Amino acid sequence: MKKPRTGRGTAVQVRGEDRAFVWEVFKQYRNYLLQEHLVDLDDPAWQVLRTVRERGGFLPEQQYDHVFIDEVQDFNLSWLMCLSPIPKVSLTLAGDLAQRIYRRNFTWKEAGLEIPAARSHKLVGSHRTTKQIMQVALHVATNYDLQSNEDYIPPTLPERSGPKVIKIERETWWDAQDAALRFAAKLSRQYPGERVVVADFFNKRLSEIVQRLRSIGANAMLAKREDFKHFFSGVLVTTYHQLKGLEFEHIVLLSLEDRTMPEFFFQRSDSELPVEKEQYLRRLLYVAMTRSKKTLTLCGGRPFSRFFKDVPADLFVMI
Repeated sequence: MKKPRTGRGTAVQVRGEDRAFVWEVFKQYRNYLLQEHLVDLDDPAWQVLRTVRERGGFLPEQQYDHVFIDEVQDFNLSWLMCLSPIPKVSLTLAGDLAQRIYRRNFTWKEAGLEIPAARSHKLVGSHRTTKQIMQVALHVATNYDLQSNEDYIPPTLPERSGPKVIKIERETWWDAQDAALRFAAKLSRQYPGERVVVADFFNKRLSEIVQRLRSIGANAMLAKREDFKHFFSGVLVTTYHQLKGLEFEHIVLLSLEDRTMPEFFFQRSDSELPVEKEQYLRRLLYVAMTRSKKTLTLCGGRPFSRFFKDVPADLFVMI
């Protein structure tokens, strides 16, 4: 009798040698949908793309001379194919593979775009964050996934300097979080009028974090992206994902003990291989860390996340 597997995911694992074949089948499936005037319910962009093609490849009511697409590394292929015919003069794409926290499995050619080298410009500098923060972030983000991609451009260290990255490490997750929230409240008092952000991986923890901050005297609020425009000072509590594309003076990142980052995510049942999860998590951390303009604080219980084990100790200030 075959024994059931325990403690392992039940999702289908697609191994590396099969991925090219599966991707080719998926592309043919998408083409079939277009030819048969069908559309997947979870991909409305293909409905738009079908309309674009039925109208001769462009949307006459939405013609512009120039179109600029930011964060293109996270764009869905079908949305990019919809947008590319719209401009009459130029289409400009801006992106950073190190900040890719959503799936993007296509090339520019597959999107119908020919980008000659002469029309590509490499922007290597970072103007948001500091040299000290970027030094730590680059150690975390460095992995084969990025280095092997021909579109990846490693960033240079910023010229602007600031304080070293703060590391709060305690024996337990609870003690580390309590110390970090007290430190975030202190930052808010120390820099009135500046924005302090506390981020966690899990939505279900956010309300409790806000309550704890308020109990120690901080002006704290829970917010998602649509609420950020109303946030001018105090402590904002949100998730790592919500930080993407934004910037704040001070960032405090929670739950960086190893049993959460990455072990909790490694144990989740899905189709991603461990190496792919690691690459994704490293990029997510890189994005969250580089949202800070002035100070970055990392918080976690022991043992601390393995993603920071190769970061030189002298790049941190321990509190």
